[in-house]
Amino acid sequence: MASSGVPPSWAVDAHHPGVAFLPHLDDGTSRWLAGFVLKQRRPGDRIVLSLHWGANWVPVMPDRHQWFARQLIDLADIDVVFGHSSHHPLPFEIYRDKLILYGCGDLLNDYEGIETPSPWRSDLGCLYGIKLDGDTGQLLELDILPWLIKRFQLQQAGPTDQDWLKQQLNLERTRGGASAPPSCQWA
Repeated sequence: MASSGVPPSWAVDAHHPGVAFLPHLDDGTSRWLAGFVLKQRRPGDRIVLSLHWGANWVPVMPDRHQWFARQLIDLADIDVVFGHSSHHPLPFEIYRDKLILYGCGDLLNDYEGIETPSPWRSDLGCLYGIKLDGDTGQLLELDILPWLIKRFQLQQAGPTDQDWLKQQLNLERTRGGASAPPSCQWA
């Protein structure tokens, strides 16, 4: 199939719930999705775009995901790109003062007792608390709360688990050279 964007048969609209299947993360698809968002957007809206993308158990997000997320911010002024699928947290990025969460991992799952590929851990997850400027959508604050899943319940992650998550999220420096916001806290 040519990578000319999303065929209309896969389109969703404002009157029908659904999932937009994006077969390619290319220029045509980013323009189609940006156009769809812009048609729905009203003055004062803040947009969080949820993307279930990528493979499981990956060390970093693919370069194409970074390009696609940045395109959506550039073309449609998306405020937060909320990426998920990786089963473990991946680093995030602040791009043009907007938050891109490439892989949020699982907050709660049923993998307990199932061996996961080392060194990835599906028993650790995070809650992300964000505060956006109401007028611009600029990220003002980011709180990350680390959790351990044990017996299908969430427990506060201990120091060793928190260290693993901090290393995985690379809080000192995010990919692409963007620093975490000054108000980023490990809660």
